[in-house]
Amino acid sequence: MNDQIAALKDDLAFVRAMAQDIDKPNSRAGLILISAGTLFGAASLVHWSIVSQLIKAPMATVNYVWLAAIVAFWLALYLALRGPKPSQSRASKAANMAWSGVGWALFNLAICAVAVAWRTHSTDVLLLFPAIVLSLYGAAWSVAAAVSAKRWMGLTAAASFALAIGMALVCNQPAAYLLYAVALTLTATVPGLVMLRQARAAQA
Repeated sequence: MNDQIAALKDDLAFVRAMAQDIDKPNSRAGLILISAGTLFGAASLVHWSIVSQLIKAPMATVNYVWLAAIVAFWLALYLALRGPKPSQSRASKAANMAWSGVGWALFNLAICAVAVAWRTHSTDVLLLFPAIVLSLYGAAWSVAAAVSAKRWMGLTAAASFALAIGMALVCNQPAAYLLYAVALTLTATVPGLVMLRQARAAQA
């Protein structure tokens, strides 16, 4: 019984420390979000342009567009993660763990989706992927908002969830790729710019 009480006190102390911890703006996280939102948003915009025939190109071209975006993002990620890690508070570490989990989940889901598409000879399963991405973004932003007590992160989480539902509603329409580009801008690029600006202001 005493051990359980002690454990509960430790848990409460950790939560209290998380709530009171003032998180330092993270320029590295900001750069990664900007890279993800910009590169994949641009790929989605090009995809929409090809599907809508604004760009005259074979449909197979979209595969190379997304492949280029993936390669470019991994390069940007490598460059962003180079060098010594900045000091992090407990709240920052918790939020970063959430984002890391989202990244690995998306990587695994992408492999699973491709495997299902291959086995079923249908790419319909890929139509749900943008909604899944935005839902996981919403989960990560929810954690970040909870541990940092920043209202704008909570609003970003809500926007991510709402946009995920919107993506599901238009998943089989050409406009889906345009909406996805806008969604990535709102849930990754813009928040990344905010984090980068805050980090630079803190260093000034």
